[in-house]
Amino acid sequence: MTFALHLTIEDGLISRHLMYEDSLAVMEAFTGCGALDERIT
Repeated sequence: MTFALHLTIEDGLISRHLMYEDSLAVMEAFTGCGALDERIT
C-alpha cells in the first residue's frame, strides 16, 4: 500500500500527524477491479 506521513514536531514531541494513502489502490486490492474496469460504478 502506498502512503505518506506528515508529522508536526513541537518541543521534540509529535503534536500533529496526517496519513495520506492511495485510496484507489486500496479499492482495487479489495475489489479486484482495475481503475479502467467497467464494473466500477
